[in-house]
Amino acid sequence: MMHSGRETGNRGDGVESRTRQCAEWIAESVRLVVFTGAGISTDSGLPDYRGPDGVWTRRDKGLPPPKMKKSIDEIEPNAGHAALFDLQEMGKLWFLISQNVDDLHLMFGIRPEIIAELHGNRAVMKCSTSCFFQSNGYDYCLSKSNRERGTWNQSE
Repeated sequence: MMHSGRETGNRGDGVESRTRQCAEWIAESVRLVVFTGAGISTDSGLPDYRGPDGVWTRRDKGLPPPKMKKSIDEIEPNAGHAALFDLQEMGKLWFLISQNVDDLHLMFGIRPEIIAELHGNRAVMKCSTSCFFQSNGYDYCLSKSNRERGTWNQSE
């Protein structure tokens, strides 16, 4: 139960009641928008960024990134991705905003027209030399030497 922005009761009841409330909001929603980040893909074997052993947490402690349990090409969608797909199929999911580049939402069947991938998608755009990216049909080189020479747009 919530009171003045603070939860009352024991922790177990709070989590259960919040979960129930969230399920009710989803069931009653007309246009459900979901925002995902690295946390949805941790069950697939990808590291998170801000958790106790996350990429940024380790970086801030001067440690190397965590080791992945599988190669990126072996990573598969998980129950979280399945739940979002189910919401889409039920007609509940109106739009999905994702910070992830792992392609797992699309791999599981989220329709491309209802997703905004804020940081791109590793399967759609790949950099072969660490300084190129594609946008609107153009290949761009981000290397400092090419910017200085004025040749940063390789397609023109």
